[in-house]
Amino acid sequence: MGKQLLKIELDVSFSLLGVSCHLKDYRFAWTLNHSLRTNFFKTTPYISHNTNAEFARYQHQSDSEEIMIFSNKSQDGFLVPKKKQVDYWLLLQKDVDEQDVQQYARLIRQSDFILVVFEENDRKIKEQFVF
Repeated sequence: MGKQLLKIELDVSFSLLGVSCHLKDYRFAWTLNHSLRTNFFKTTPYISHNTNAEFARYQHQSDSEEIMIFSNKSQDGFLVPKKKQVDYWLLLQKDVDEQDVQQYARLIRQSDFILVVFEENDRKIKEQFVF
């Protein structure tokens, strides 16, 4: 019997922002709540399938958007090991277009505590955030 190959195409139709700063996760969420006029709340930690490491996770949800914050660092390692310089990932879903993503990045950059904000377009990195 011949081999059968199953190819799965993952939906990565969301935006991902990487943020570097020196803030603890709760302080970072508080800062975003003031900068973006959001209401982030802490949810259950994200557990990596590869390492079983726990990463802090926050969520904001409204009728038109869903935004999640993931810590990139834990005591057991990194969520995205290729991007060790990133402290937090913002995953923007639903009705968020490119203009909104740029607006979010601009508002986040205005905070004195934020060092760098960038949009991540690497498909392999985005696939790590598909649940």
